[in-house]
Amino acid sequence: MSDTFNPSSIREALKLRNEIQCDPFLYAMKSAELSLSSSSKSNQDKHARHSYELVDALLRVRDLEISLEAVREESRLQLAENEKLKNDYHDINMALSKTRAQINMLTEDLTSERLENQRRVTREQLFEKSHRELSQKWLAACNELAAVRSASTNYVSEEERRAFKTDGAISEPKPPLMSLQLLDTELSRALSTVPTHYSKSVPAHRHEINCIQFSHNGHRFATGSTDNTVSLFTESASPVRVMQSSRSFITDVNFSKDDEFVIASSTDMIARIWRADTGRIFHQLTRHSGTVCAAKFSMDSQRAVTASADRSIRVWDMQTGYSQVVILAYSMVNDVVLMDDSATTLLSAQSDHSFSFWDTRSHRHVNTILNVHTQNISGLYISPDYQYVLSASRDNTLKLIDVRKLASVATFKAPDYRSTSSYTRPILSPDGSKAAAPSASGKVFVWDVLNSNEPCNILSMPDSSDPLFSNGWSPLGSQIIAGSKSGRLHIWHA
Repeated sequence: MSDTFNPSSIREALKLRNEIQCDPFLYAMKSAELSLSSSSKSNQDKHARHSYELVDALLRVRDLEISLEAVREESRLQLAENEKLKNDYHDINMALSKTRAQINMLTEDLTSERLENQRRVTREQLFEKSHRELSQKWLAACNELAAVRSASTNYVSEEERRAFKTDGAISEPKPPLMSLQLLDTELSRALSTVPTHYSKSVPAHRHEINCIQFSHNGHRFATGSTDNTVSLFTESASPVRVMQSSRSFITDVNFSKDDEFVIASSTDMIARIWRADTGRIFHQLTRHSGTVCAAKFSMDSQRAVTASADRSIRVWDMQTGYSQVVILAYSMVNDVVLMDDSATTLLSAQSDHSFSFWDTRSHRHVNTILNVHTQNISGLYISPDYQYVLSASRDNTLKLIDVRKLASVATFKAPDYRSTSSYTRPILSPDGSKAAAPSASGKVFVWDVLNSNEPCNILSMPDSSDPLFSNGWSPLGSQIIAGSKSGRLHIWHA
């Protein structure tokens, strides 16, 4: 059958093409339908096959275009991600460069610091070596000087004994302690008599009593305690007033020569001066940087002297309360005594077990006494003539120091005598012939310094073994008072 021309079919095809020109797949399908409707049987089969092939090809093309678009979109996303990663990488490189620069700077600083530390350690080692060598030389020189002075003193004593030869006999040497000559009177007997009669016990403080000091006229005494107070009592132990110190406990207490003032040192780095008649603060001495271990008045009442754990000794003006003299010791200063009325010469006891002499006018160290005690020195007491010093130590001994010979001339100890407080101070009787010290065994030991190194009296409490940390001997010779760990006062009368 021949193909038949059908104008209506052509117009329909054109119309459909205009309608579906935007969609090639639909156009292909419609074209195939028109061809089939307007063609012969053989042409219809041929056109159908071509149309299906065309549709299939177009579908594949559309799938490829969709895939291509997806690939393009993925590529755009990948490019954006790559750009972001590139920026991040650049930022990381910048941060890494800064970190490396900082590490290099820190490494250089650390290297410099190590070198400086090595140089510092080397300097310190050289300094310590030099210090040890100088200390050894200084100690050797001090020992040599002490030996020379001792030999000189012995030579002078020998010459004096030779000068006093009479009728082929040598006069008896003077007693080794005091140059003070006492008359055989009722007063001299009272001053040399040991109060051995236990009188009473009275409560004084809430905690242990570290120090006791009589006024110079003997009518009052003061006590200092770890309850942070200083208390005044009459001679009969009747309370007069309580003077609050601070938040820290009292280490030492003393009266001025005219008994007008009371001074106390404490662990809060301050020494305080009160008026004894009113209890009002007169001065607060505040220049120390450590515990103030001791506080004393000069005998002319013009100066006060303090010693501290900060390794310094200070001399204060009583009128202004200002520090006039600062002396730097070699170690912590536990106690100090004045070697004259105006405090121009001082003797201090250090934590290195040594004694040092100081000139307050030149601020210079004058002399040293070594190898007297084997443990910490807790307190000192000066004899009335300034020629001897009595010391107490944690080694459970008392030593009598001859300041002219720069040496210990007597040792006092007892089997039951124990010194456990860092602030226990020994005392001498008013005439200087007896020494006394409190003991942790609850007793007061008394030695005759002229005749024996063994105790001549042991004062005990009838119904108590309360450890005793402090004691005082009345300048009138009438009583000894001891302060206990429990805060009570124990009194012995002659």
